[in-house]
Amino acid sequence: MTVVLTTHYLEEAQDLCDTIAIVNRGAVVVCEPTATLLRRLDTRTVVVTPAAPLAAPPDLAPFEARLRADGDLAVSFHTGKAGVEQVIAAVRAAGVPIKDLKTEEPDLEDVFVSLTYAAPDTSIPA
Repeated sequence: MTVVLTTHYLEEAQDLCDTIAIVNRGAVVVCEPTATLLRRLDTRTVVVTPAAPLAAPPDLAPFEARLRADGDLAVSFHTGKAGVEQVIAAVRAAGVPIKDLKTEEPDLEDVFVSLTYAAPDTSIPA
């Protein structure tokens, strides 16, 4: 059975659909199984809750580190180039004591933005 669902609620589509088509400016950009679509981005984020508040994010090059409003340190990395273990080692080497941590994977919204944000405008001018 096939059910066609059109929605702007990407979380809903991610949870409900086995296959997702992304349409941008009237053209189908991609139509793939949801799991395949979510693997298109090779980025992950390690979210570290430091044992003590940080005044600024440490330099964790080559990783991208930023402080969140709640005081957590979000460290993004490319899974093809590094793993969680290297991220944790970099955080420790920067002298950040770790109270807790979790990982975040890209969601459908991240994939949607990557596929449509920089796409050229092919619409016909009015």
